[in-house]
Amino acid sequence: MGEQLYFPIWKKRLADTLDLSEHCTTACSIQLHESLFNEAGNRKDYSFNLVLVGGQAVNDISGSAVARDLASVIAENKDAMARLQHKTIRINMNRHFTLNIQDQSL
Repeated sequence: MGEQLYFPIWKKRLADTLDLSEHCTTACSIQLHESLFNEAGNRKDYSFNLVLVGGQAVNDISGSAVARDLASVIAENKDAMARLQHKTIRINMNRHFTLNIQDQSL
C-alpha cells in the first residue's frame, strides 16, 4: 500500500464519523477543511464513495487514496470495528469537502 497521506486526517475525525453513523437515521454530514487535504496530498479531486459492511469496504476504492486511508483507519480500530460490526454504512465526500454518512442498515 502507499504512503497513507490522509491517515492522520481520518484518525483525528474517526470519533466524529462513528458518532454520526450511530446517531443518524438519515444522512448526516461533517464539513471538513479543504486545506487539510491539500496539505497532505496533491490530488485534483478528493471526492469518494465508500460502502462499509461490518466495517469492511465492499465497493472498489482502489482509485481513491482518500477512501482507502479512511477504510484503513476504521479497519485498524477495534472500537470502530465493534461499532460497525452489524451495520452497512455509506460514506462519501463531495468536491466541497462535505463528508456525508448514512446508515443503510435501517
